[in-house]
Amino acid sequence: MRKLSMPTMFAYGLGQAAEGVKNQAFNVFLLFYYQQVIGIPGTLAGLALGIAMVFDAITDPVAGVISDRVRTRWGRRHPFMFFSAFPLVICFVALFSPPDGLEEFGHFIWLTAFAILVRGALTFYYVPHLALGAELAQDYHQRSTLFALSTVFSITAMAAVSFIGYRYFFP
Repeated sequence: MRKLSMPTMFAYGLGQAAEGVKNQAFNVFLLFYYQQVIGIPGTLAGLALGIAMVFDAITDPVAGVISDRVRTRWGRRHPFMFFSAFPLVICFVALFSPPDGLEEFGHFIWLTAFAILVRGALTFYYVPHLALGAELAQDYHQRSTLFALSTVFSITAMAAVSFIGYRYFFP
């Protein structure tokens, strides 16, 4: 059994930061932003995020099956991780940048659409990323270390999002 190098483990762990950024932004700032800043009612904002979660519950297993079955010269997981990164960033920025002049229902549609797109793009990154970790480390202890390091990167990203959000966007 081969032992993973520390740079490989750090590179894998760093990939977990994407989920930490998304989770913290969704959990801490998204409802506040759409309710207090944009002005849509909490029921519509909650409905939009609920619709996105249902969509996510469907796409997670689909992404897993697809990434399990695809074979490329870069492997099964890397193409999904690579090609989902750019749409994830674009959709995440768009989620927090609705156009001016939308009415309440327009903001609801914007939130729903971009919450679905962010969750979908993250799914096609995150599900293959998790599967890659299980494939990289075949030893129980090394896999535990790899996923613990991922958790550290995720929590660090979550703290950074909170700090930046409260310091620069919502002082």
